[in-house]
Amino acid sequence: MKPSRWNRFVGSLWWGSGNTTHVANASDQIIWANVVSDYQEAEHQLELLKTVKAFQESLSAQVKYSSKIQPKQGIDQEDQVKGYSKIMPGTHLEFQPGNNTNVYITIYFNELDKEGIKSKEIICQTHKLPSDTSVIVTKDMAIQLAEYGSIWIDTSGKNHRST
Repeated sequence: MKPSRWNRFVGSLWWGSGNTTHVANASDQIIWANVVSDYQEAEHQLELLKTVKAFQESLSAQVKYSSKIQPKQGIDQEDQVKGYSKIMPGTHLEFQPGNNTNVYITIYFNELDKEGIKSKEIICQTHKLPSDTSVIVTKDMAIQLAEYGSIWIDTSGKNHRST
């Protein structure tokens, strides 16, 4: 067996099911992640996110140009979209999406504009990865693959864990 297959085999004996995907948040923002093994479900969750995003953008435009609401007050909008899990900065979350050979990951964060109004910024959408692969959201909101068996070290060897 190739070393990577051997590591996966030993890992599955040690940690249980070999279909665990971690999403680590090395950024300074709260992120929201959806990890599923069914492509149709991933597309459904993405469409839901895009619908909420479009609604919020429309509402934000109304607030900015309304004479009755001061733009600096902002709007308190729901952060979470159904089906997405909250991951705080400096933490990670484990997903066990099933026994398929692939997983589909969508990640977003809420960004405040200069008027203090939140908008959902999608970092990655229905990103296809082999099952049992983990990712790191870096400080600059990019996605890096994690080294197998590690949560915070990417495939180039860089440690993204905050010290």
